[in-house]
Amino acid sequence: MATKTIFGCWRRRKTKAENKALKAENEKLKTQTEGLIDYYNASEEKMKALWLELDEVNRCQMCNR
Repeated sequence: MATKTIFGCWRRRKTKAENKALKAENEKLKTQTEGLIDYYNASEEKMKALWLELDEVNRCQMCNR
């Protein structure tokens, strides 16, 4: 019986350590994801502005023909 208790304790500590490591990795990934979402949102606005500018240039070129 003593071995089961020691093994159970060891396994519980190992599981807690793995859980802690996974939580830390999850937080790291959340931070990276938030950064990518912010970058995408900022890029999306810039792309919209560039498309509008391009559309305006194309319309002016068509008028000059």
